[in-house]
Amino acid sequence: MAGGAAVKQMITLFVVAALFTPLPAQRPDFRKAETVFAQARKLEIAGKAAEAIAKFSEAIHFAPDFAAAYRHRGKLHAAAGNDKEALRDLDVSLRLQPDDAEAYAARGDLYVRLNEPDKAIKDFDAALRFKRERPEVFAGRAAAYGALRQYRRALDDYARAIQLRLDRPEYYFARGGILVKLNQYREAIDDYTRAIEYKPDYADAYLERGFTNGFVGEFEAAVKDFDVAVRMLPQSARAHGLRAEALRQVDQPEPAVEEYTKAIALDPKNPDLFLARGSTYMQMRKFEESLADRDQAVKIKPEYAEAYVARGGSYHLLGQHDKGLADRSEAIRLKPGLPEAWNARGNAYYLLGNYAKSVSDLREAIRLAPNYEEAKKVLSFAEKKLAEQVAAASEPKQVAGAASPASAPAPPAPETPKPEEVAKPEPVKAEPPKVETPRAAPVPAKPPTVTKTQAARALVLEKEARTLTESGELAKAIEALGQSLELNPNSAMAWNARGYTYLRLKKYKEAIADFDQAIARRPDYANAIHNRSVARAAQLKKDR
Repeated sequence: MAGGAAVKQMITLFVVAALFTPLPAQRPDFRKAETVFAQARKLEIAGKAAEAIAKFSEAIHFAPDFAAAYRHRGKLHAAAGNDKEALRDLDVSLRLQPDDAEAYAARGDLYVRLNEPDKAIKDFDAALRFKRERPEVFAGRAAAYGALRQYRRALDDYARAIQLRLDRPEYYFARGGILVKLNQYREAIDDYTRAIEYKPDYADAYLERGFTNGFVGEFEAAVKDFDVAVRMLPQSARAHGLRAEALRQVDQPEPAVEEYTKAIALDPKNPDLFLARGSTYMQMRKFEESLADRDQAVKIKPEYAEAYVARGGSYHLLGQHDKGLADRSEAIRLKPGLPEAWNARGNAYYLLGNYAKSVSDLREAIRLAPNYEEAKKVLSFAEKKLAEQVAAASEPKQVAGAASPASAPAPPAPETPKPEEVAKPEPVKAEPPKVETPRAAPVPAKPPTVTKTQAARALVLEKEARTLTESGELAKAIEALGQSLELNPNSAMAWNARGYTYLRLKKYKEAIADFDQAIARRPDYANAIHNRSVARAAQLKKDR
């Protein structure tokens, strides 16, 4: 037994020694390497990448210092997405041949893809230094400059690439993207058009041209571009989503909802698509559907402050003010630097009569976004209301001999904002929404006297009219609101409600007249101001 163990130990020692004993170096066979390299190049040109890689590896086996074989194998690995192998091969190639401009250019392209633009620029500089002034080198360096936000340098390099090769659509396309970054939208549209001229089936160029047409307000042209894009890219959620937004902008909300639904089917975890469809439902006055979409956006991305701002707007429109305020507060907690969240909560506080909190929130919104015009306008109203409250609170108390509180007339019950009464501050990505400057219509110097009985009956009729409006019985709603206003012509809410009903009937002039009356009685009536803007725009479009 002991002897057998000793033999095994000796064998093990011999094996280990053999493993660490250097073998004679294999002599390079350049003739075989060149032959195999030529075969590999033919396979590469024929598009047989896997077979070409195997042949280049065989060439390297025969000649381990064959720099060109490493370079070509590295480029094929890069094309196949094998980034680690590609980088390793290109590093070896450049170590063996430090003046190989083609290898520098190939590694530069790889570094761009690996999001290492600084290294990419160094490699492209080296390629140019070694006299490889080819269009793809300038285009590669331009892409690297773009990644570093050095847009002017990127434009210079794209211009040089295009000068060297006028018929490459991808250069025009890439330069168009840089021009968009510089807000040079018309020039970008020209570049996308040129790309399409050279490549009529360039789906991405149609997509980006449509997107850029939106920046300059040419939504009809955008719709046409997106029509082509979705035909070419039927599985692209972005294409369907952009087409939906363009349709919404040209006042086609129903087709927009259909297109958003297609986009959501393709990308069901994208909260922005649900928010966009929710905004479209809001445009269609489908408040429950809008709330459902905004709620889904919150579920998908619970830390998304903008989604809470939007859902809060839906809650307010449906009269669920506690939930609305809670959502706006959560948005502020999640993203205290978001001016739209402060503005939205400030608007809600204002419409609920809490002017002190409204002023505080709106001032914070303006501090964060000094050019926030909507917040400034509402703030001016809120400050005026707050000053009135303070002045009323500082008036002298009732003196002896005056009517006692018990004998004084009871104050009217506070109005509860109805769904369509509450402002809808929407989350925005760019410029805040503009608010029309209130302009009051003439009213009698002294409002007519309305008895408690008249006011109560008018309120009942107003509620009946709202129910009729919601059920689509608009003519009956108009009749009920007319009776309500005969009893209480002082109700700004009733004037606004009838104006809204006329708006739905597309009787824009009657709607504008009623909104004027509502604003005359309450100059800071944000919902009536918004509705009048919509009616005026619709009447203007109708008159054209």
